[in-house]
Amino acid sequence: MEFGTTTDFLTHVVVVVTCPAADGGRAFYLLDPTFNMHFSDQDSGAPITVEALLNREKAGRLDSVRVHLGSLAERTVVKHSGRAELERFSCGSAEGALTGCGLDIYLTVWAPAFERNGFGTGLAGLLNLLAAGGIFRIAERSHDHECGRDD
Repeated sequence: MEFGTTTDFLTHVVVVVTCPAADGGRAFYLLDPTFNMHFSDQDSGAPITVEALLNREKAGRLDSVRVHLGSLAERTVVKHSGRAELERFSCGSAEGALTGCGLDIYLTVWAPAFERNGFGTGLAGLLNLLAAGGIFRIAERSHDHECGRDD
């Protein structure tokens, strides 16, 4: 799902995974492959739904959410450095300090745009962008997966 605002080209893409819910319906969970990130309840460790995540942000309770960030050190990124060809870097290298190499870098670089557009800063700003920004595209894919597994 791609979301955000066209102002300042402030957009982001995440994956929403659906799993059976206890009430017989569907539960929706947010996975962020850009930052190798997912969310769980701080106390129980259980995965947290998109709805609960956004509700906690709105209530100022992000301290009750655990953010899981996997390493991106081995990720290869490509950037244009003003030369004719693109250059490849590892996120773990000194040259790899790019917005696709980590949540903190992304939030720091884009902080002025988040503030200009009234979303706030930090993780709360990113979640506000998801909650209040527009949804530009949803691409549906069907995969066989086992919900509740960590692999």
